[in-house]
Amino acid sequence: MSSNNKKIMIVDDNTAIHDDFKQLLSGNPKKDSSLNKLEESLFGSDGQNNEPENELSYEIDSAYQGIDAVELVKKAVSDKKPYAMAFVDMRMPPGIDGLETIRQIWEIAPQTEIVLCTAYSDHSLTEISEYLKDTQRLLLLKKPFDPVEIRQMAASLTAKWNYAFEAKYYLENVEELLESRTKSLDEERAMRIEASKLASLGEMAGGIAHEINNPLGIISGNANRLIKLSQKDQCNSEQAIEIGQKISDTCARISRIINSMLAIAHNNPKGIFESTPVKVIIDETLNLFHEKFKSLGIDVQLEGFDSEVTIDCDHTKISQVFINLINNAHDAILESESDPKWVKIKLDENDSNIEIRFIDSGNGIPNDVQDKILEPFFTTKDVGKGTGLGLSLAQSYMTDHKGELSLDKSSENTCFLVKINKKAS
Repeated sequence: MSSNNKKIMIVDDNTAIHDDFKQLLSGNPKKDSSLNKLEESLFGSDGQNNEPENELSYEIDSAYQGIDAVELVKKAVSDKKPYAMAFVDMRMPPGIDGLETIRQIWEIAPQTEIVLCTAYSDHSLTEISEYLKDTQRLLLLKKPFDPVEIRQMAASLTAKWNYAFEAKYYLENVEELLESRTKSLDEERAMRIEASKLASLGEMAGGIAHEINNPLGIISGNANRLIKLSQKDQCNSEQAIEIGQKISDTCARISRIINSMLAIAHNNPKGIFESTPVKVIIDETLNLFHEKFKSLGIDVQLEGFDSEVTIDCDHTKISQVFINLINNAHDAILESESDPKWVKIKLDENDSNIEIRFIDSGNGIPNDVQDKILEPFFTTKDVGKGTGLGLSLAQSYMTDHKGELSLDKSSENTCFLVKINKKAS
């Protein structure tokens, strides 16, 4: 938005002064000799009048007393057509003087530029400053007036008002645009996070289906076996106990998978930290990968997981960190031709925190992408197979726990290091 406010108010009890100001500032009056001489000295002269028509054209209102001026300012502000500046006489009997007029104008329209006109030394500059408090928008003009000085003041002060108005507008607009953009980015980030969660949920759902389908196959097979033996009257008590035990064990296996899934999916909107054994979280996580890893011949090795090691944490978020790292290890091994196939999860602890390393037998992460691997939206997976948010979300969850997630570049194999404080702080 641009502004071209050239609205000026003349405040003086002498009607002749108003006529002089209007003649000088309205339209494109014939230049007086002093102004011609000034232009000639500054710019030279080619004998032509090069000033654009109406260049110094102003919209001028008159007030013959201070109170009248204050009322005009109120109306102008109400109509959203404020004055850019005002020439205000010091003495205007019988009403309020120029200083009080200015003070009241600034209470209504503090951005108004003011020229205080006087032929007398009624007040010192110090007294004026003390009375008006802020004199950044005040100039003093001594009578008798110089026409060049008046026109220069009008031009410079209206321009100053317009520059200030535009600066204020753009500042407010920039803040609004920044707020809007920030909100848009937050919404976009939230949508991408949800998309990442849904993608992870889809992968997990596929994994859960695989985890449960295998035990269900065992239950179905043993149930059919029991039925056939019974039909042939060949089922003795030992066989019934053996088959029943397999079915019972397999049902317990399914129950563990479901309970692990429920524990991991548990909603914790307030982010409450609770003391939880680390082994419980890792066992619940691995329950979701057992059959998938078994079918691919991936050996999972745990080291240092003492059931007594506990941390204060948001169980759900730590589980999601572990799921992401184990799932990434699975994908890396799947893409490689490594043999044997394995995942090692090692826990070390000291007095204040624990360190868990997730190491896999895959091909490793190329050197040129190691520094980018934790960045949001960066992924080495094929299109449609990764959102690039898994590791960055895991990193943010670790930040929530005053912990860290990093890539251990010194490891021979791909190794992600998780550091977690034992106690919430």
